[in-house]
Amino acid sequence: MHRQSGIAQTGPAVRTGSAIRGRAGLAAGLAALSGILFGLDTGVMSGALDLVAQEFILSDFQRESVVAIMLLGAAFGVIGAAWLSYVWGRKRTLVLTAGLFIFGPLLCAEAETFRALLIARLLLGMATGATTFVTPLYIAEIADSGRRGAMILGYQLMISLGLLSAFVSDGLFSYFGGWRWMLGIVGFPGLVFMMGVLFLPPSPRWLLAQGRERDARRVLIELRGLPRLVTAERNAIMARLGTRGDGITSFINNPNCRRGLWLAVALQVAQQFSGINAVLYYAPISSGWRGMGTMCRCGGRSGLGSSISCPPPSP
Repeated sequence: MHRQSGIAQTGPAVRTGSAIRGRAGLAAGLAALSGILFGLDTGVMSGALDLVAQEFILSDFQRESVVAIMLLGAAFGVIGAAWLSYVWGRKRTLVLTAGLFIFGPLLCAEAETFRALLIARLLLGMATGATTFVTPLYIAEIADSGRRGAMILGYQLMISLGLLSAFVSDGLFSYFGGWRWMLGIVGFPGLVFMMGVLFLPPSPRWLLAQGRERDARRVLIELRGLPRLVTAERNAIMARLGTRGDGITSFINNPNCRRGLWLAVALQVAQQFSGINAVLYYAPISSGWRGMGTMCRCGGRSGLGSSISCPPPSP
């Protein structure tokens, strides 16, 4: 009788654990959708730039400005997201980012002047910069340690798929010369992302940092299920929060911190010297594409190659 009781308790526990893991995976998947928006808004201008230049009669410098101002906005977006995610929380920052992903493309599509287009692209840049900071942070804080790396890799895969989708979309609309549709259609995925983000749980780590332990425990129970796992993770988070030091101090005194930072900077510099940005933004123009077929050959190769080179996250 005793063993039968134990067996009866094992089945539901496994099913409950699986459901809880699925809930955390769903939350991480919804957050990773911002990667598709990042890829879409980054790659969509490659096919629209020539058409935009023809309508507004842009010089080469103005063409470059339309592309570069998004990168400038991304720099401001990262800085702003670092502060907002600390003050408002990760979820609210993602909601704000989703709003920019909706209104930015619509403003681009409705732009009647070159200046209006620049402002809209600046807002989109702020959205992409913010999501590159907040989304991996949020996913890392809601995922369990065993699947954290796979979930963050899923965000990178979404970016590659977004780039591929942008090139295919540009190729389709290029038949009609519809650059406004090229830039505006990417607002629809932003709306889907907004609807999903509203149902995401807050970050338990942020809640604990704000002293909201009861709310953090409730979220952890939703994500982990088992009370012993919740207690262990809560204690681990509190221990890390208690030992958190000043960033500048750690950089000066900790050689491992300096080594990691310089390695990250070196990787980013090497990535820029590879010329990937020129390929993403100017390959269709430099190749003189016309129509869907050529667009997919020159731009789609970049997105498809990026998607294939990023392995799918394993469960």
